[in-house]
Amino acid sequence: MQRSFEVIAGAEPARAPGFTPVTSSMDVPRPDVARKKKKKRILIGAGSLLGLILITVVVARLKPAAMSVDRGPPDRRDGPEATPRSPPRAGPS
Repeated sequence: MQRSFEVIAGAEPARAPGFTPVTSSMDVPRPDVARKKKKKRILIGAGSLLGLILITVVVARLKPAAMSVDRGPPDRRDGPEATPRSPPRAGPS
């Protein structure tokens, strides 16, 4: 069933017949819902804070990591011929 709306130029916006702001169910304050939402936000915030504190304590108790080993090429300042080298090969001529 389709309702018809009256549209008059320059007048208030078109509204369904029988609609008045007093009988409208929109924007009705519902304190029980607002209270539930506030409680939920507080619980989520408290849980997040508790989780962050717990993670911080666990990470603080971890043992330090083992020292890293440098896998780069040998340093030439270690002395002459720090690594044994074979004599150059004679290539095809």
